[in-house]
Amino acid sequence: MYGNARGSDLWNSLEKASGKPVTRIMEAWIREKGYPIITVEKAGGGYRLRQERFLLSGDHEGTLYPVPLTIARQGGVESILMEAPEIMVGGDGFRHINQGRSGFYRVFYTGDASREVLGRLGSMSNLERLGLINDAFAALLSRRLPVDGYLEVVSSYMNERDFIVVDEISSELLSLTLILPFHQGLRDRAREFMRAQLQRLGEKKEGENENDTVLRSSLQQKLVMVDDDYASSLSELFPRYGDIDPDVRGAVAMAFARSKNSFSPLTLALEQAQSDEDRVNVIRAMGWLQGDELGKFNRLVEEGSVKKQDFYVFYISCSMNPSGRQFSLRNLEFLHSKMVEYFSGTGYEGTVLEAMIPLIGLEDEGETRKKVEAIRGQENSMGISKGLELLAIYSSLRKEVQGG
Repeated sequence: MYGNARGSDLWNSLEKASGKPVTRIMEAWIREKGYPIITVEKAGGGYRLRQERFLLSGDHEGTLYPVPLTIARQGGVESILMEAPEIMVGGDGFRHINQGRSGFYRVFYTGDASREVLGRLGSMSNLERLGLINDAFAALLSRRLPVDGYLEVVSSYMNERDFIVVDEISSELLSLTLILPFHQGLRDRAREFMRAQLQRLGEKKEGENENDTVLRSSLQQKLVMVDDDYASSLSELFPRYGDIDPDVRGAVAMAFARSKNSFSPLTLALEQAQSDEDRVNVIRAMGWLQGDELGKFNRLVEEGSVKKQDFYVFYISCSMNPSGRQFSLRNLEFLHSKMVEYFSGTGYEGTVLEAMIPLIGLEDEGETRKKVEAIRGQENSMGISKGLELLAIYSSLRKEVQGG
């Protein structure tokens, strides 16, 4: 009373109210960095669970966490505290781990355990299905799961209908296709999944659920980036860009850039755009041009034809474009100079570089590291460091997939 409260006072109060070892759990989690991944494998009539700290780099670190696990079983939920590196749990009525995705840990199912759990997707909530696919994606990035293994997981979701789950899967597939543009199986699965979802959604309907509208637009833009035939087809709508549904304009502009590779019509669309959203759509599309057409954008910036707050959208988009990454790398100093001129004191440059570095660096990692270190400063340092860390992860994944 009248004294200063400490964290332990809260833990003690929660422990008394719940009858659970809150103090022991919370003190351990506060002291340790990160969070765990629980690897699950079938073992006899039960399941073997192993824990370690999760690192996207794929490094293995034996940090021990007291993990409150919830195991969904047929007819109920079992709660246990995992305080050892490895434990066994019974197989009777086992459904999956992390009921309701309430636990702060990842789960990686291997072999038969994975096949069994994927066969039960229909009985899981949307959050549980979301968590399962996101954990598989994280396992792929950390090189615990091969690309083919990840694609097998995706194949179990082909009939998924939930907005957040479909959006997550399509975003993961796009990210992987941008990291591994040479992987034909990955590109094929991305096209297959996105096309199937667009066919399910159909044409826009009067009074439809707004989630369907948003998802359709998102899928169209993503599919344009991975499907040449779809981009070619959608690009035919560009001559009447200002008259088409606003929800599809971003995809149409990008499709035109990819298929026609013509700067002038995009410039005209930029001049005639009636809203900031339309202008940003066109600028983002310009990042998907190729060759000499890409180089014409800087002139627009110098002329003041592009709003200061919009110009960097081009460079982020260009870094996503496998054909534009060398251009982004060559023009890094120009981007830096303009970011300093326009956004000094805001921290924007670090955010932009964090998004660009992991992708442009895939084309020339050594030169990228050299160039970003040359422009490192107080305002962009954290963004550069995070971008380089993610570049190392993407680069390791690419080398492993390429067999080098």
